Amino acid sequence: MTIAPAQAPVRVEGLHLIRHGASGPEDLVTDLSFDLPRGSALALVGESGSGKSLSALAIMGLLPQGVQVAGGTVSLFGQDSSRLSKRDWRRLRGTRLAMIFQDPMTSLDPCFKVGAQIVETILAHEDISRADARARAIELLEQVQIPDPQARLHAYPHELSGGLRQRVMIAAALALRPEILIADEPTTALDVTTQAAIVSLVDDLRRDLDLGVLWITHDLGVVSQLADRVAVLYAGEMVECATKDEIFAAPRHPYTVGLIDSARVREPGIPFGLIKGSVPEPGAWPTGCRFAPRCPIAQDACATHPLASAGEEHMTRCHFPGKAVLQ
Repeated sequence: MTIAPAQAPVRVEGLHLIRHGASGPEDLVTDLSFDLPRGSALALVGESGSGKSLSALAIMGLLPQGVQVAGGTVSLFGQDSSRLSKRDWRRLRGTRLAMIFQDPMTSLDPCFKVGAQIVETILAHEDISRADARARAIELLEQVQIPDPQARLHAYPHELSGGLRQRVMIAAALALRPEILIADEPTTALDVTTQAAIVSLVDDLRRDLDLGVLWITHDLGVVSQLADRVAVLYAGEMVECATKDEIFAAPRHPYTVGLIDSARVREPGIPFGLIKGSVPEPGAWPTGCRFAPRCPIAQDACATHPLASAGEEHMTRCHFPGKAVLQ
């Protein structure tokens, strides 16, 4: 596989994902575009059902059965991913593009020691001795700040805490020195203290290793710690994309405003912000703006919803950007 140079190792342009339901094709993700350069961190944010994880799986070439790409392109290191063979994907995953998942207990094999799983990953892709692979596994466990890495090498997954298991998953993802790391809500099941430690660890590794990080989350606290840029997804489409500072200081889309309002710290007695209703299921999306049925400022113009500029490096899918304000 010859890989041409590209400005960004990951480039998603107009991605359209569908599944075939009982009544025909259903849109799952539409018109999604973003770039992910090395050394940067992009957060995909939105409620469950917004298409965040599916978009990540499309980048990895791991879409579940029944879901397919109906349009758009995913370019990886200058190559259209739809043209990659199984052999190309095997060479790419892990070596240049890696992913960590939400629950390490479903990703780590419970029957094998964690060290053995990292060692086998290295041996499957590199022509080195088992002793050298084991030495690198110890280095990796040390790099992700696991105490006493030589001893932990011989532990089974169930013998480790949730935080340590997630660190093992990060070590495994970094075993082949990838350029891009995709993290699909890897801190959701962890306590707040452990979550903060994992986020800090990934951010440090990003800077030290010049990693490009795509972080999928619904937690705006995580976004504020890690991301350079934020893409907000709702009902399968991007409704806003900007730098982290812009998103928090001056959100333009009413949905983004609602997300931030619902997560803000408030004085005792002051109710939390609330977005009424819920994300519509695929196949039940309204015509025009998909957020309109829940939007406090929706008008007739919302029958269309183009993605347009709302300032320098700021895009939003709203005719009235900035009209909904933080409470």
